[in-house]
Amino acid sequence: MGDTSSLDELRGKTVIVTFWATWCEPCRDELPLLSRYAQEHAGDHLAVLAFSLDTPDTLVQVKRIASTLSFPTGLLCDPHVPGYGRIWRLPVSFIIDRNGLLVHDGWKDKQPELNRDRLEQVVTPLLEKPSH
Repeated sequence: MGDTSSLDELRGKTVIVTFWATWCEPCRDELPLLSRYAQEHAGDHLAVLAFSLDTPDTLVQVKRIASTLSFPTGLLCDPHVPGYGRIWRLPVSFIIDRNGLLVHDGWKDKQPELNRDRLEQVVTPLLEKPSH
């Protein structure tokens, strides 16, 4: 929190964008899982970005959780996110391939929280080196 990131920095990386909140119980399971996965794949051109929908009055709790994660976390304060619409359920995640294409749309998930199996099925193949 407090840092900025540009889209240029994400070019060529597989990106997981996840939305969460301190009051969201499934988020409390998903965030540590994503953090471990990001650490395991630190050298594989993976970027994880997390955005909390908490309000400024819960900033202390957001920072406490964010400090345990291996990826950047931002505080949105507004559920209307350009390009993603209104975030109306949590957690919800989106996966973007190294070419910038959305390959996993969290709005289409019946069970939205990411788990180890879904990460292995959807994200891990995207991390493999392209063949030339």
